[in-house]
Amino acid sequence: MSSSGHKESLSPFMAQFPIAPIVLLLFGLVGILLLTIPSQDVQDPPGFMYGIVLDAGSSHTSLYIYKWLADKQNGTGVVTQHSECSVDGGGISSYAGRVGAAGRSLRACLNRAVQEIPKEKHPNTPVYLGATAGMRLLRMSSPQQSDQVLAEVGGEIQSFPFSYRGAVILSGQEEGAYGWVTVNYLLENFIKFGFVGRWFSSGRATVGALDFGGASTQITFATQEKVEDEANRKELRLYGHDYALYTHSFLCYGQDQLLKKLLAQIVKSQGYTPEVSHPCYPANFTRSLKMADIFDSPCTVQYKPDSYNPQRSVTLLGGGHYENCLGNVSKLFSYDGCPFSRCSFDKVFQPKVTGDFMAFSAFYFIHSFLQKVTGVKISTPPQLEDAAKTVCSMNYSQLQIMSVGEKPDREKDYCASSVFLKALLLRGYGFDDASFPHISFKNTAGDATVGWALGYMLVLSNLLPAESAGVRKTLTVGAWGMLLFLFIALIIICVFLLFRARSKRKKGGDENAI
Repeated sequence: MSSSGHKESLSPFMAQFPIAPIVLLLFGLVGILLLTIPSQDVQDPPGFMYGIVLDAGSSHTSLYIYKWLADKQNGTGVVTQHSECSVDGGGISSYAGRVGAAGRSLRACLNRAVQEIPKEKHPNTPVYLGATAGMRLLRMSSPQQSDQVLAEVGGEIQSFPFSYRGAVILSGQEEGAYGWVTVNYLLENFIKFGFVGRWFSSGRATVGALDFGGASTQITFATQEKVEDEANRKELRLYGHDYALYTHSFLCYGQDQLLKKLLAQIVKSQGYTPEVSHPCYPANFTRSLKMADIFDSPCTVQYKPDSYNPQRSVTLLGGGHYENCLGNVSKLFSYDGCPFSRCSFDKVFQPKVTGDFMAFSAFYFIHSFLQKVTGVKISTPPQLEDAAKTVCSMNYSQLQIMSVGEKPDREKDYCASSVFLKALLLRGYGFDDASFPHISFKNTAGDATVGWALGYMLVLSNLLPAESAGVRKTLTVGAWGMLLFLFIALIIICVFLLFRARSKRKKGGDENAI
């Protein structure tokens, strides 16, 4: 058939079924609908915001850089740890009396933060310094020096191009509560990360937090029981939910101050003689100290002799005796005269411990060393007691061999610290055969260090203004659904018409052939 004949055969069909005008009509209708469908304002992703927290502990300071997307979820930023910098030297309280030294100690880590955070973000990056028990003790002994140290570190931080938000001394209750927030955030007990970058409420039960620092120890957990002492009650709102916590901080029960307190008690019990047997020190260990090294803390002032000579020396001889060590450590706790329905120790109210707990900071390092020495995964009270006995029976040379890779200045203290861990958790806080296995000992979770700093940033991020972002128009979900329906209907109609046209062409061809 010639091409002219083919065109002639199609002309009647095109006259009956004008496909092109129909398609154009449908597209026109869709265009009209687009003009009438409601739209909504949305913000383009604003990128990351950054925050810096300086954890000024009693024995050292750490700088943490956190980041989170500026479009916060339920009023609280989704914060992750970007990096960590450990400040050289001791805690800022150790620089008391040395003008400018505390501020200078932070300089190297702050310079590192300048390099790691994008330059355009510097002016809107908040910096917080939180000091804990070391500074609480300094404030007790010398308020003037405490204020001077805070002023010096504040001045140093303000010389950097960030948004300085203050240097404060946290209360023990705040330290405990923020540590609890960190633990539960890292375990995804508040929210859980889902697909396409969204977070969802996890609905999980929260986990208690056990912190063992240099100068204080904290216990924090959610409870349904009435908290009889309001000083131990803390309420937080995170990700649209309210949490009622029990929290208490025991000042002078951190590892460093506890060891100093134990030493002062032993020296006093032996009449302040020039030579003292220390049952918690390992056998074959000797050490000489000046009295000022023992009694220079507010935690040991109650043991100070009447005729106090700070320059007088005392020689300590290791005894390596578990039972005597336990007896001396137990004297540091008081279980008499509880004014509430129940107490932990030292007349402090505490509800019964329930649920799971995470123990971190020095708790983790002591527990890890005990497992290293015994080769046993310690998860029951009898295992904990056996491990403490094993460590206390080791002489100094044996401990030096076992503690390779650990801090060398801690070797002599492992027996005392192990006994204290046992006494605090089992007798003090009331963990037993049923509840002790629910304690996990950790130093990190995910990519973040466990401690109060991340919880501090999480709570404070709720107060930060959201970063401005570009606004554009977009269709609502319902509008997109309608357009998708019309588009599919258009395709179906076009396919139907094409098939019908092909059928007509075939039929016409057959008739011409006849």
